[in-house]
Amino acid sequence: MFLSMSGRRPQLFVAKFPGNASCAVTSSWDDNDSGNMEIAQTLDSMNLKGTFYIDFSNAKDQLSESQIRTLSQRHEVGSHTWSHPDVRVCDDHMIRREMVESRKRLEGITGNRVLGLAYPYGHHSRLAQRIAEESGYLFARTTEQGHVDFPPPDPYSWGISYYAVKRYGRPKRFLSRQTFSKTALLYLTNLTSRSGHLALKLFEKATARQGVWHVHGHADELQQPANRSEFLDICQTVAGREDVWYTTNGNLFLNEIVKERVHIAERQHGDRFKFNVSVAPPRQGYLENTPAPLRLMRPAGWDADFQIDVKCKRFEMGRSSRYVWIDVFDNEVEIEATP
Repeated sequence: MFLSMSGRRPQLFVAKFPGNASCAVTSSWDDNDSGNMEIAQTLDSMNLKGTFYIDFSNAKDQLSESQIRTLSQRHEVGSHTWSHPDVRVCDDHMIRREMVESRKRLEGITGNRVLGLAYPYGHHSRLAQRIAEESGYLFARTTEQGHVDFPPPDPYSWGISYYAVKRYGRPKRFLSRQTFSKTALLYLTNLTSRSGHLALKLFEKATARQGVWHVHGHADELQQPANRSEFLDICQTVAGREDVWYTTNGNLFLNEIVKERVHIAERQHGDRFKFNVSVAPPRQGYLENTPAPLRLMRPAGWDADFQIDVKCKRFEMGRSSRYVWIDVFDNEVEIEATP
């Protein structure tokens, strides 16, 4: 959302992501596995964020309700349906029950709204996508790799960037297949057969496109030493960057909802420029802690430390050499810029 300006007029617009971010990094973890607590600790150690998709399929070594609440406080908890079925072979009634009952149970445990769903096995159908939307989910995640652009064309068939399982071999091993799978083609087009190498190539693409880098996996797979070692190396490479927003799956979609509701009006009084920012409808519930990400560009001729006055109760602000980023949490905000 750009405003017209001359060379000496400041420009306020809605930014891609909160803060000083030009790229977002997120992770997601499937199944009701107590090993998710170790995954969360690893993410915490690097200030990364994850979304844990939980089912209630009576698997061994499940998370306790207390552990699920802890995950929801530190990260995010999403639905993985109730009993982990392949939704492609389920009828309308069963899919709806799986999605609705799982969400109710998780919200009862955590006290938080469950925003997203991960399809079991990554399998989905048009029927499942429709029911996920009707059941109140904001998005539903698949396991299709190679995705870095955001938002996705369809939030109910959202793919991942890469799957955190170590893979060795040569691209020619895929050539023996009569048809290329999407995964094989992804590795071939990126000239690699190693998941770690693919992961970093996709991270470079995400940063170049102002996109999202999304790693997905399972706790039991990362208990394997080779998988865990590679995963830690990759995380250390992408962590701790000032231009990256480290966030949960759900916050990515909440950010899109808020951005669509921002309206900016400009006024000038002498050498002072005022911007009135409104976010409608009023944010409440699960949107109240989602900021509207704004960026105020410094015009030519203005000093880098020009004066900024933000009038609202809750906001965060920072500067770079070319602009000021402002994340506002209120519905009505006034921003004044003076050279």
